Amino acid sequence: MKIKRVMQEDWELWKSFRLEALKNSPENFGSSYEEEVHMSDADFQNGLSKGFVLGVFVDDLLVSCVGFYTFNSLKTKHRGVLWGMYTRLEYRGKGIATALIQTLIQHARTCVTQLHLTCVVSNFVARAFYQKQGFRIYGTEPKALKINDTFYDEYLMVLDFKEEPMKKLDTYQSLCTEVYDLSKPNAPQNEYSFYRSYAVEAKGPILEPMCGTGRFLLPLVEEGFDVHGFDASQPMLERLHAKAISKNLKPKVWHGFIENLNQSNQYSLIFIPSGSFGLITEKADIQKSLKIIFEHLEDKGLFVFEVETRQAVPKELGIWRGSRWPKEDGTLIVLSQLATLDNDVCYSIGKYDLVDNNCVVQTEVEEYKIRIYQDPSFLRNLLTEVGFSNVRMVKGFDRNSSPDEKDESIVFECRK
Repeated sequence: MKIKRVMQEDWELWKSFRLEALKNSPENFGSSYEEEVHMSDADFQNGLSKGFVLGVFVDDLLVSCVGFYTFNSLKTKHRGVLWGMYTRLEYRGKGIATALIQTLIQHARTCVTQLHLTCVVSNFVARAFYQKQGFRIYGTEPKALKINDTFYDEYLMVLDFKEEPMKKLDTYQSLCTEVYDLSKPNAPQNEYSFYRSYAVEAKGPILEPMCGTGRFLLPLVEEGFDVHGFDASQPMLERLHAKAISKNLKPKVWHGFIENLNQSNQYSLIFIPSGSFGLITEKADIQKSLKIIFEHLEDKGLFVFEVETRQAVPKELGIWRGSRWPKEDGTLIVLSQLATLDNDVCYSIGKYDLVDNNCVVQTEVEEYKIRIYQDPSFLRNLLTEVGFSNVRMVKGFDRNSSPDEKDESIVFECRK
């Protein structure tokens, strides 16, 4: 599955898809099959060149689409409109529409402060779907559509980005996620076996905060473990959902930060691999996160996580390094990185350039901060203050050994 903009050269796929949608669900579109079937090929081509349409492609077949446009006047340019959402019948119920609309919402956030749509009142499934994505109903337009002799009312719905309570993640955006998945498609076997050994011992549900693209979570779910997860990066979750669909898996995964975690479930095991916990750098945020994790553990539950030491810091500080990442579609991502160390925080600037035919067509610049735990007593004291009854440091990734000064990481085992 690939989510990308439907381009002018895709017009034949788009025309076939659009006419099928209008024919199968006439009440869900302002336009009609009878009107658009008589449009010229040039009309479909021009529509794609002037408009923004996102599509989901499965084996070169267009299976789901959604459009987006913004208003141009000074007083209304803060508003955008989502239109034409449709998924082919045989591809529904597989998470495809969710992955698509979340990609569209991510794009809209960069352009507008409000995203509007209309939904036929009788389409309960669509209304619930949009509400799950954060849209709310603010009005009803009576008799918005007329098909033959039947009138249809429409809900007016809006997603107001300014009202969203959750903070926005400035890292792990689309190009970064692509490089992450190219460089780390699967969990290293020794690390996976290490965390799996804890999953085997868990007596109840398992939670992986900061689960990323699912390289630990999905194999565990595939093996039959009851693992839930969440991540603050929408692009990471989109990649996870795409992988889950390809494996016919339906994991319980959601978008969120640790400090916003508020689940009714309590977990037998909570684990954070790959040093991701180090992305939380401020002491107050670390304390809050540990407290929330503690509260979501069952009695005698176990929290296992990994942090990095000075040995993991790049040896060449203050020097730009580069790498290239070819993609299957023939484009190339060029990554330039600069790392510095200030006290116990490693700062890394990453510049991602997407190159197509020797032209840079997209650029993302991100700054990452990773807390380095050369002195583990700082973290050990915080864990004890939160209430963990037994805190043990082990070697990564050997439960029977203790860490030494040459190790790039330390694993903490914390029993509630």
